[in-house]
Amino acid sequence: MRITSIKAVPISYRVPEGQNVRLGIGRAVKRDAVLVKVSTDEGLTGWGEAHHGRCPGAIAKLIDTTISELVVGMDAMNVVGVWQRVYQMQLASHGMGYAAAMALSGLDLALWDIRAKAARWPLYKLLGGASKPIKAYAGGISLGYQPPQSLAQEALGYARKAIARSSFASATIRAMTSPAPPPSAKRSATSSRSWWTPTPVTPSMTCAA
Repeated sequence: MRITSIKAVPISYRVPEGQNVRLGIGRAVKRDAVLVKVSTDEGLTGWGEAHHGRCPGAIAKLIDTTISELVVGMDAMNVVGVWQRVYQMQLASHGMGYAAAMALSGLDLALWDIRAKAARWPLYKLLGGASKPIKAYAGGISLGYQPPQSLAQEALGYARKAIARSSFASATIRAMTSPAPPPSAKRSATSSRSWWTPTPVTPSMTCAA
């Protein structure tokens, strides 16, 4: 199965004013991504995402030109071989360095996507994993870099959206917004009926001073 084409799709979305978060390096004004599409001569297509380096257009251009020229025609199932070729020509010698590493991350993911589709297995199973539930979380919350009250409201908004259709919704939101119950009302940690006592969310709990 040969790689016939590689296409990068740069994406940049400007964050609406007033919805910015502050990171350790400053205020975020946009969200970027670089999607990578790899096509093969057998009709299978793989998708990956490369790190954007805060300059998605540049990473996409590198993928569409230099990286593409290096690997088009190679065996799509030879993930290690593709990695080694890009490493040899762009990282181990005079190449684009870290930009090439970011570009390679999206290409690598796309090739693994193709391998999983060819095997007709989900990728986690192909890599030896198992299907299991995991706890969800709301990305985008920048703990410690925005006013505490604003952070608490943002977190609460995510919680409401995430569990709006769940029978657990009303109880959870009440637990997050109601005053803490008196000590006598709290259950013991060793209780057979409950091992967790909900406590109210306050700004001091969600943001470092």
